[in-house]
Amino acid sequence: MFFPGESLKELMQDLGITAEDIAIRSRLTKKQVASLCNGECIITDEIAHGLAEALGTSPHFWMALQQVCDERNERKKGE
Repeated sequence: MFFPGESLKELMQDLGITAEDIAIRSRLTKKQVASLCNGECIITDEIAHGLAEALGTSPHFWMALQQVCDERNERKKGE
């Protein structure tokens, strides 16, 4: 199963930042960021805006990533 947190973890590694760094820069909690990275939650509008604020991206980027993950996972279920 593919989840958006995988992309977030890769981006965090590339930038050399932690879940705590993301939480500090956004309106998200460290627990929310960790849950996302572990595939325990999906990207909601609130999370998308927080990640966008923390990482200088757009909320649309994160929502689109969630949609791609959802579609990919649905296809895998049908196989």
